[in-house]
Amino acid sequence: VSQSRYTRVKFLLSKEPCERIYINCDELLETGREAFIAEMRKKTGIEEPKLIMFPLIFIDDIFLGDEGDLLNHLVFELSLEDTEF
Repeated sequence: VSQSRYTRVKFLLSKEPCERIYINCDELLETGREAFIAEMRKKTGIEEPKLIMFPLIFIDDIFLGDEGDLLNHLVFELSLEDTEF
């Protein structure tokens, strides 16, 4: 996985006032790839034949998506903050 994707995701998450846990999946993919991918499919709901793309982002233990989904989430959250109801 491209380090720049991880760097961008970490930067975006650094703007959120929340606890962050980063798990480096490289070792898990090297030592037990099939089991790890199966577990990620269960946690994310991503079914075969669709590929699992890293990094995977979870908020409050709920799967959000990938880097693009995180960006959309943050933009939507910021736009709501500026909206008066």
